[in-house]
Amino acid sequence: MREHINYQYNFDITIFFSTIFIWISTYRYILVYRMLNRLNFRKFKSNTFILIKVIISILIVILTVLTESLIIKMYTLLKIDN
Repeated sequence: MREHINYQYNFDITIFFSTIFIWISTYRYILVYRMLNRLNFRKFKSNTFILIKVIISILIVILTVLTESLIIKMYTLLKIDN
């Protein structure tokens, strides 16, 4: 029972740090998104620019979910080994 509580505590800490990491990476992608927003694409049509924005935001969501699941998976694998 004690190991279970310890495991749960470590797991909560891991999730906490992984969410911080994900917020940092999301902020980085938002900066790139803003930079693209500031640029004036005169050669592109507005529809293409909107499409680029949508693709970038979808990529941000996919990357955050993948990092979160990868971190949790790695942690559980390490926990099983130990």
